[in-house]
Amino acid sequence: ANGLTAVSVGIHMNGVTGIVIKNVWIHHIGRFVCSASVYGNTGIGGGWWGPWTNVTIDNSIISNVGRLRGQYPNQEIDPQTGSLCTKTAGNGGLDQNDHGMYIDGLTSPGINGLTITRNVMYDNNRGYTLQFYGSDGTTNPACCVVQNVKIWNNTFADGKPATATQPQGQHVLAKTLTNMDWKNNIFYLPFTSPLQPYGTHAFTNVTVDYNLTTNADPDLFTTAGAPTGAVTGTHNLVGAAASSIFVDPANRNYNLKAGSPAIDAGASVGLAFNGLKPDMGAYEYTGAVAPAFDFTLSNGGAKSVLQGDSVAN
Repeated sequence: ANGLTAVSVGIHMNGVTGIVIKNVWIHHIGRFVCSASVYGNTGIGGGWWGPWTNVTIDNSIISNVGRLRGQYPNQEIDPQTGSLCTKTAGNGGLDQNDHGMYIDGLTSPGINGLTITRNVMYDNNRGYTLQFYGSDGTTNPACCVVQNVKIWNNTFADGKPATATQPQGQHVLAKTLTNMDWKNNIFYLPFTSPLQPYGTHAFTNVTVDYNLTTNADPDLFTTAGAPTGAVTGTHNLVGAAASSIFVDPANRNYNLKAGSPAIDAGASVGLAFNGLKPDMGAYEYTGAVAPAFDFTLSNGGAKSVLQGDSVAN
């Protein structure tokens, strides 16, 4: 029970092109193991023994990834012994090596073309929900980067307990990342901020816009301001009330509730949507959508409003 001897992965991919993973539920990878091993667990991972090209993860669930917590005050019961899981290793017993997805661009030419859309990922908070790790240009090949990544319309829920140490953030962005677009996502209850830059990183055209977070940090990064090479847009909804978004998140129902601030708050990225504009999150709101009214103002302007809105000429 205390010795993982290899990486444990739900779906492990190396040297793949054009793969589509769709409509699957990957869950409880390593969850019933009390281990302080350096070997990690992940729902979907790879890239360290072969590059990824044009890979899509769509309309799936990744949940409950990561081994039992074994340090006070967050210890969990080991079902194999009936006792509290206890670990003495630093950094939370190396739990931080367990991730919902581990995307590693260390094999030439790295990760080129990754689309992550309409997924729900929750309780993957031993490490990170998404970990991106490109080359650092020194100890790893300078050729290999994570690039051309689209992360659109996902729901990411849960962060590490506030009493835990590492990691901060809900997702980690490490080393060399180029052309990465975060859009229309919901970051629900992240620990500190949603995005954690890590190590000596080099970002180029990393864009974060039209997302919703329950955290109050306006730039969505754990750093003081967006790091160099990253841009936080002006359309993010920051500090949303957790109770206002979903139907029943306590029971993992992440459908949008009536009146959710995520409804019609997204940007068009080419995915199908209901209503006037795309919603944020993995699931489009399917309830009644308020009708729109279009009219011309006397000053010559035009306006489109929803029922209940107020306007001034």
